[in-house]
Amino acid sequence: MYRPEGKTDSSIVLYVPGGAWHFGDKDTYDELAHTLVSRYGLTVVIANYRLSGLGSFDSIKHPMHVQDIAAAFDWVKEHLGAYANTQRVFLFGQSAGGHLVALLGTNEQYLAAHGRSLGEIRGVIAMSGTYNLYDMTVYPNNPYGMPKEDIDTLADFIEDAFGSTNKAALDAASPAMLLEGTKPPFMVLYAQDDISGFAGDAMAFAKAIEESNNSVELHFVSKADISTDAWDSAQDMATKQVVFADFPGHYAEVFTINTSDYDHPTTRALINFIQKH
Repeated sequence: MYRPEGKTDSSIVLYVPGGAWHFGDKDTYDELAHTLVSRYGLTVVIANYRLSGLGSFDSIKHPMHVQDIAAAFDWVKEHLGAYANTQRVFLFGQSAGGHLVALLGTNEQYLAAHGRSLGEIRGVIAMSGTYNLYDMTVYPNNPYGMPKEDIDTLADFIEDAFGSTNKAALDAASPAMLLEGTKPPFMVLYAQDDISGFAGDAMAFAKAIEESNNSVELHFVSKADISTDAWDSAQDMATKQVVFADFPGHYAEVFTINTSDYDHPTTRALINFIQKH
């Protein structure tokens, strides 16, 4: 938890890391937290969740990931009342974290397990998540024009994390298929040079939210707005994840939320969304 000193009425951002449901750690986002706290007076909580994988982690499957985020949300509501405004808790996640916050914000069953409801979420900020899981696995005639190589990579991660690529199973875990009824306000972001298919998925998800008569903002992160330092850091991170090395924009959008670029258009859009709601 990161919070502004001497302030007890700040809005809370619960941030959920990405990593294809297999990687990622809350300790990577220290600078993001410091930017939102020191520059904008927010309280930030960054939560890990159980990760899928081989060996001893082979049993970690959906819905364990989202159940952990629901538990983190409940913890925030239960314990932070003396430090911040627990009536203003926003979910923010990127990549797999974007999927998880979107799922928590569209399927009430995970919060209901803790006696909570969607109405307690002030807003959802979903950055380059996957919102229609089945569409990311379809070949041929992929709705987003994804090449087979990229589909195969994502399908492997999805099958390992969700236990199946069956349409019914994936639809049940896809926020885009769960928009009936009233949902919290959404902000959906995607980036230039994002992972193959993610731009199309983000735009389709935002359109589906709008058609469900719920509130949504769509934001594009342009490479032209990204500093050289942030882009270099993103390329370094992308190279370490070999299968996603061709998509540095997917990482750059997170690196833009930093102490030197604190007034970046993406950060301003995020802050404006929080202030609006």
